[in-house]
Amino acid sequence: MRRPWTDPQPDLDAVAAIELARARRHRRPMTVVTISVRERPRRLPPRGTYLRRLVGALRHASRDIDHVGALTGSRMVALLPETSGEGALDFVRRVRGLLDPQAEQLAVGLASFPDEEVTWFGLKTLAMRREQGLDELFSDEGGENGGPSEREEPATRPPELGRRSGVSSAVLRRVVDVLAVLVVAPVVLALVALLAAAIKLDSAGPVVITHERLGRGGRRFRLLKLRTMVCDASERKAALAHLNELPWPDFKIANDPRVTRVGRWLRKTSLDEVPQLWNVLRGEMTLVGPRPCSIGLDAYELWQTERLEDTPGLFGRWQCDARAAVSFEDRCRMDISQLRSRSLRSSAVLTGRTIWAVLTARHGT
Repeated sequence: MRRPWTDPQPDLDAVAAIELARARRHRRPMTVVTISVRERPRRLPPRGTYLRRLVGALRHASRDIDHVGALTGSRMVALLPETSGEGALDFVRRVRGLLDPQAEQLAVGLASFPDEEVTWFGLKTLAMRREQGLDELFSDEGGENGGPSEREEPATRPPELGRRSGVSSAVLRRVVDVLAVLVVAPVVLALVALLAAAIKLDSAGPVVITHERLGRGGRRFRLLKLRTMVCDASERKAALAHLNELPWPDFKIANDPRVTRVGRWLRKTSLDEVPQLWNVLRGEMTLVGPRPCSIGLDAYELWQTERLEDTPGLFGRWQCDARAAVSFEDRCRMDISQLRSRSLRSSAVLTGRTIWAVLTARHGT
């Protein structure tokens, strides 16, 4: 059985600050919902049992992009990005439906950005001050928190909030990245020399090419790759657009005629990405993180920008779970789930799974 939410307040504050900064940057709404147990009559289950039910209801009613946490032992909070006050009421209705007939014991408060407050402290304080019974709350619908709902039905249970911010973890990760690259450098240099010879013998053109990618915070950097396509691949892309198998802005076709013979093998084994160890050494990438992709920032929806809150990595979840066989939206969900549950153990497991997926050529491109 899952335990109620136990993550410390500083972690919740850090994530809330990131979400609020993203909402401010993209000029989109965000609503904070606080829920506490008003009193516990005899017909109500024991306190621990009821809190577990409340946590379960909040998670079930949430979308992938929402965050659910605890402010105190008996007060829960939900951060709802891209959601107005009216949309937050829809969220509360779903929670109430999951807890009936005991939902009347809940006291609920709402506060929305940017209409009412512009800081995380202000939002949660205002929401707590407004806490009232559900009957009172829904009798005031359409008030100052009003506005069109932008919420969709929940897709899957959102991943738990597991990110730990802090200078020490960032420094440790950077040290591990540099040491790992230096240890494997002799083998990598010899391997790249052999692969370069094979690429040159197979087709004309440069051995190493660069692609512009989005890094942390949406900053652009030049990602290195071994060339796997013919030199005029970009010019031929428009003529092949009708064969695209994934929703735009992704572009993928089976047996792409632009891919060379050596390039097809390099992609299947992911050896074309070996030069990205130089990007890791430069600090533009890390060993484990969301994989950088070619999608431009203008094609991102607000919730998808969460994948840009961390440094892109050489090993990512979608590499081992699906490789190139999923849409950009699904890759974003995988990346965000990876970020929210990141730990030293999960990073090691993800690295091992990715290497195994490559060695067994699962979901090869």
